[in-house]
Amino acid sequence: MIDKSRIEKVVKSSVGRLESADLINHVWHCLIHIPKNVDARLGTLQKAFPNMHIKRRNGHEVLCLIPSDRQAPIEHNNPALHPSVISQRMKVAVNAGHVQVIPGTLPLEQQITRLVDVYESIFERECEIQMIDETRLRLGFEENLTYPYRHPLLTLLPRLLPGQAPVAISTDHLTRRPNTSVYIAPQHEVVPHNFKHVVINIDGGFRDGIGCYGVRYLMTGQPPAYLSGAVNCRDSNGAELIAFLQALAHLDATVQNVLIYTDSTFVRSWVTGEGQQWFARALERHSQVMLRWISREDNKAAHSLANKALRRLFT
Repeated sequence: MIDKSRIEKVVKSSVGRLESADLINHVWHCLIHIPKNVDARLGTLQKAFPNMHIKRRNGHEVLCLIPSDRQAPIEHNNPALHPSVISQRMKVAVNAGHVQVIPGTLPLEQQITRLVDVYESIFERECEIQMIDETRLRLGFEENLTYPYRHPLLTLLPRLLPGQAPVAISTDHLTRRPNTSVYIAPQHEVVPHNFKHVVINIDGGFRDGIGCYGVRYLMTGQPPAYLSGAVNCRDSNGAELIAFLQALAHLDATVQNVLIYTDSTFVRSWVTGEGQQWFARALERHSQVMLRWISREDNKAAHSLANKALRRLFT
């Protein structure tokens, strides 16, 4: 169970923007910017939160109070909700270097549930929650991976839940639509990385005309990401090549220095032979892409992903 009193972060989206949110006495104090269809968006939000109170509206800017407890009514004259009190509490929390605990704050699972409700109402995207244990959870989105993974809720979470952080991202292409999972855990479980490049491990597995690929991304300041999927192909070399192509296809264009490890000699020969022109286009996009051979023993992360995908398909 995690108690929180200070929740604040800026989120930007083409649909809407949640400027800030503070949990004071079980109430989200939210300043929302809605660029279009303001009345319709507010109507959707009001249906999701019947006890929501719109405190101030100025064009596209809306200041509203949303109870963190689904059944709790808003006390419109509660002095704890006065802006000066909120600012004072936030300032004290920052100077003290820790989060001030308010007794009776909701458990982590309920806090996350309410946050996702707010997120889905504002940004019109669905999010699935799965509690792994009391301090760890998985957030699921029906969308694809672009690494580094930038998602409004992912950006918002560290400030919404101080002490919690994203520790891993996983995307699979084994269903009709790609599914991405973000794993949240206590901050101390984050493993720091210090790389000059985006480091990528790739591997492929093959069985009965199906090739599965596994890709792992590592980058300084970002949680590791894992990508897996399956395609029809003729042999294991085809699966290895697909892993290489998928690794670069899901890399953001802003990434300029890339180091890829593979245990496939076929991929290395393809890059310098038949795929030379394709690789030249990849260099135009990312400036520097280096491909290095690695032993199967040292490539366990990608190898495990590819083989797990095969087992899922053939079990």
